Amino acid sequence: MSEIIELKNTPKGRLQYSPFLNTNKLKLQLEQLSPPPLSRLHEERESSKLNLSFGLDPAEFHVSTPNTSTDFNDNFTYILDKSSNKTVHFSSIKGSSFHGIDIKFDTSKEDTLDIFGSPPSSGGRNVLNKMAIRSSSSCPVSPEFGYTSCAIIDADKKYSLLAQISLSKRHSEFEHHNRSLNYLMDNKEREMKSRIALQVDHRQSQIDKKLQEGVEEGYKRRQRLKDDHEEHLKKINIKHKEIERKREVLQEEERQRKEKILKLQGLWKDIDNNRQSYAQRHDNFIHKASLPELVDKYRAVLERICINLAAQVQAAEDNPNLGELINKFEEDKDKSYRALSFLDKQIGETEQKLRADEDKQKEIERKKAEKAEDDKIQHAAVAQDLAVQSLVYVLKDYEAKSKELAQVETAIRPFIENAQNKSFRFSIQRAVNTPINAISDYSGPHLMDKLKKLRDLLQGNVASLSGNNRTGNVTPEVLLFCQNLVAKMLVKKGEEQVTSKHESAFPIGTVVVALWQEFPIVGELFLAHLQSLCPYVLPMYPTRQTGQSSLDYHKSLGYKVSEDGTIEEQDKFLRRMSGLMRLYCSCMVAHLPPGVSSPHPHGLDNAWKWLARTMNLEPHPDVTAALIHDVLSVTGHSLFKEYRIQFAKLLYLVYKNYIPKLESVSVTNAAVERLKIFLDSAVQNSSIPPPEGLLSANFFFKQPDPV
Repeated sequence: MSEIIELKNTPKGRLQYSPFLNTNKLKLQLEQLSPPPLSRLHEERESSKLNLSFGLDPAEFHVSTPNTSTDFNDNFTYILDKSSNKTVHFSSIKGSSFHGIDIKFDTSKEDTLDIFGSPPSSGGRNVLNKMAIRSSSSCPVSPEFGYTSCAIIDADKKYSLLAQISLSKRHSEFEHHNRSLNYLMDNKEREMKSRIALQVDHRQSQIDKKLQEGVEEGYKRRQRLKDDHEEHLKKINIKHKEIERKREVLQEEERQRKEKILKLQGLWKDIDNNRQSYAQRHDNFIHKASLPELVDKYRAVLERICINLAAQVQAAEDNPNLGELINKFEEDKDKSYRALSFLDKQIGETEQKLRADEDKQKEIERKKAEKAEDDKIQHAAVAQDLAVQSLVYVLKDYEAKSKELAQVETAIRPFIENAQNKSFRFSIQRAVNTPINAISDYSGPHLMDKLKKLRDLLQGNVASLSGNNRTGNVTPEVLLFCQNLVAKMLVKKGEEQVTSKHESAFPIGTVVVALWQEFPIVGELFLAHLQSLCPYVLPMYPTRQTGQSSLDYHKSLGYKVSEDGTIEEQDKFLRRMSGLMRLYCSCMVAHLPPGVSSPHPHGLDNAWKWLARTMNLEPHPDVTAALIHDVLSVTGHSLFKEYRIQFAKLLYLVYKNYIPKLESVSVTNAAVERLKIFLDSAVQNSSIPPPEGLLSANFFFKQPDPV
């Protein structure tokens, strides 16, 4: 074992083999080194075989050996080139003195080469001899050493040769494969071009087919669009014709409407001309006193008809029932002609009567009898006209109240114009205004206190008010002045306060009724002043007289006119009329003070009478609807309790028969719509809620609320 280690540590043992080592350099190193004799130490191993030592595959070359277990020391022949039939023959080196093996080279053939590429007779022996000489001179060397080194060198050359042969072979195979691949690639390319050409043709045919289908589909779609367009054009033409026809119909309707409006205006002018002719003939007739009363009634009826028709003409633009309105105007026109004919007839008959000779007294008496009979018949016909009856009653009441107020103002004028009574008159005014301005529903005792002060004043207790030490006995003028002043100031307070605060009407109405019951003249003067400001409490709708200015006419209707001639606005006028009407209605539902057993001086029957008269008259634009709503709001609850089913019938008549009349003359629909909603609720519920602020029967015992 130590010998092996020593051999490995020798210079040769430290050499590293490389197949790429230069042969000359290897030879020089081998010559300088003297390896130990390895044959004495170990036998030749299988790893020293040529084919295994150099990593050569026996399948790559042909080796001819005499034995199956060919070793490096055995003979073998390697064919270098099959085309030249050159081989390398190795003779067994057995037979030498070492292990009994003789080393020989087979030189029987001329083309045989040794492992160094030279004839074995010269170069081989010289090398061996030299190696043997060096070995004997330095150290013991194995007889096989020289042959092993030569075998290594020869094997290296063979390996390089085999590598070149293998490379040449692989190069030829590569070229063969390259040619095969080029051939295959050419075939594949031709097949691919053919396949692509077929695909292109197929794709082009599909594209042509789809294009043709698209063209056909486009043609069909264009044809459908053309058909749809033609059909749509037909429909549009039909619609245009229909629109044109409707436009012509509308134009015709508008033309007819304008013609109807012009006809209405013409009818109204004819009726107004007949009214003016009637008034002119009646005024110019000297013996008016000889004419029957029916002539005056017809004149009043004509005035009322003209006012109503004027309002309807103004609202004709918004009236959808012009045909009915024309028929009504024609009827009124016929009535005006009949009235004018009647006046002419009466004038002619009266003149004929006056020209008759006294000798024909009997004939005159007969004509008078005939006239009386005619008057009786016509009076009966007029009695059937409720509007005329209502107008007669209203005019009678209006004239009576106006006359009474004029008489009172005439009676107190000396007292007012007397300068000596100025301070006394101011004291009375202050004594009246103070309690009236303090009237409220604060408490029952508070209201009774104000009532007591006014009652004392109306009873003549004015001595303490004067600074002239008057006695307790006052003149009738002073007493009448106090009564008129109280009535006037109560109306003025209602006009100023109730207009903005409706519930304040009830304490004022309670004071009015209490004074009215004790001092009837105060109630009459209250109504007179009230109707001078609001003629609709009667109800009365003044007509415009011939030659009457617009300002005077509006004053007669209740409008306020300023000094510069500005007429009160419609909204303010309606609110003021509403406040005065609520004050009037509050008197009807007010309770008398405790301890008074006499009947109510102006009870609920007046509310019924006002509604009946209003329904018998033609409505006035806007104001009639607003005032009916005020009357029903204040007195409706009490009227339901008093008259029950009869009042429900009256409300139904107002809703069914009178509301259309209000709508036909309405300028603004707000008042009529408010009334319709109120009546609809009242008719459906058969009740009307009590008005807000109404004083109960025991209010006079009510104490003020604690602060």
